Amino acid sequence: MNTTHLTEEEIQQYVLDNAGSETRIINHIRECKACASLVVAYTSLFKAISEQPAPSFDFDIAESVMSKLPAPKEATATGKAFLYGVITIAVIFISTLWFAFHEYLGSLFINITPLFTYLIITAFATLTILLGIDLYRNYKTKLNALDIL
Repeated sequence: MNTTHLTEEEIQQYVLDNAGSETRIINHIRECKACASLVVAYTSLFKAISEQPAPSFDFDIAESVMSKLPAPKEATATGKAFLYGVITIAVIFISTLWFAFHEYLGSLFINITPLFTYLIITAFATLTILLGIDLYRNYKTKLNALDIL
């Protein structure tokens, strides 16, 4: 006689697909009244769940959300041209700096003092925290504009 019972997962798997279950599980359920009663309970539970009607709303969720969103702004040709111009100037500037100073970049970081390193790390951490706070405030403002909160 087997003294260990099946796990809940094994019983549920048996209820869902008893033909594909292991022979060990099938034999245990035939012999064990406790596990057989759990099979009956899970069978009735799964049957009741499958018979429930699908949830439905009496209003259109997508329409109610879309009506609260602000109208999208049209991208103008001058806005795109300005963006592409800024990107082009930045790429040219960085490429010029790289071409002119690529020989000296290795020694730039070797000769830096520890105090300057700590100042850079502090500035970076402060800037990251402030930008994170600003991002969170913008997020809350947009959520309040949708009247979700």
